[in-house]
Amino acid sequence: MNSVMKVLITGNGGYIGVLLCDMLSKSGYDITGLDTYFFEHSQLEDYSPPPKIIRKDIRDLELKDVQGYEAIIHLAGLSNDPLGSLNPSLTMEINYNATIRLAELAKAAKVKKFIFSSTCSVYGNSKHQFIDEEGELNPVTPYALSKAYAEIKLKELSGMHFQVISLRNATVFGYTPMTRMDLVVNNFCAWGLFSNRILLKSTGQSSRPFIHVSDVCRAIMAVLSTEIPAYYSVYNVSNRNLNIKVNDLAQIIALHLPSAKVEYVDQPVEDLRNYTVSSEKYYTTFSRFAPKLGIDEGVIELKTKLQQTGITSSDIEGQKLSRLASLISMMTQGTLSKQLHWIHG
Repeated sequence: MNSVMKVLITGNGGYIGVLLCDMLSKSGYDITGLDTYFFEHSQLEDYSPPPKIIRKDIRDLELKDVQGYEAIIHLAGLSNDPLGSLNPSLTMEINYNATIRLAELAKAAKVKKFIFSSTCSVYGNSKHQFIDEEGELNPVTPYALSKAYAEIKLKELSGMHFQVISLRNATVFGYTPMTRMDLVVNNFCAWGLFSNRILLKSTGQSSRPFIHVSDVCRAIMAVLSTEIPAYYSVYNVSNRNLNIKVNDLAQIIALHLPSAKVEYVDQPVEDLRNYTVSSEKYYTTFSRFAPKLGIDEGVIELKTKLQQTGITSSDIEGQKLSRLASLISMMTQGTLSKQLHWIHG
């Protein structure tokens, strides 16, 4: 870089955000974080936060909050399908309405580049093998629907002086200091490690694309550091070698946990999310940033780190490591509205 790029990262205190901030800081970017720090109790080890932080709900942003940045990386939101289904209207409020308001403010503030963290879940239940970015969207959950709607509106907002890039991330896995256990690889690994059971709640026949969390961060760095001619562009961000059926995934993880057995609940359900994706557009455009890490490397690191952190089996789907459990608990206790005034709409 000839000059230091100033970047605002929403959701900097989350699973992806803490690792991304570290990578960008070490690469010389001038970063500011913006987060509610709603899940800070989930921290597993120390990490270096950005030197500048804005503690704020993304729906309460003002023009002054986004002025002076060349790029915004938008990670904040309700972050997966089960979490999104907890309250569909809230999911749209955060993942769609707040995203579009942020983009409109960014455009008004003359931010040049807006990087949106989307999801391959927008493909939903796809009948096509290795669907690419031109393929039909078929979201089957409120979370995926909110991301698909956001993409459509962001494309409308993009233009000569406001470039938008949507990154459709595959199912993320791997360790960070804010590791989540409500992601399938992480969840299977933790259960196998602490209970010797890898329990499938679905039939396991659905296919998913996967990508290591550090490779997601490298993809964001790729987009941030590369001149892209289009006003709007979208990329599937996945490891081309990791389109895997869920039951096959469980068997791969079990190889690293010799005491663990793969089991199914008595009445497994069919998971409607079933898609494989092509990430060739990303690989071709950003070959220097191609994904490096597979399931094996991710599980080995998870196994080592989780054993060092002192967590227990009760933490896996409890408030410490499950975003869904945390939200449900605070809603039940009536404390959530005190922390985030908007939770009940």
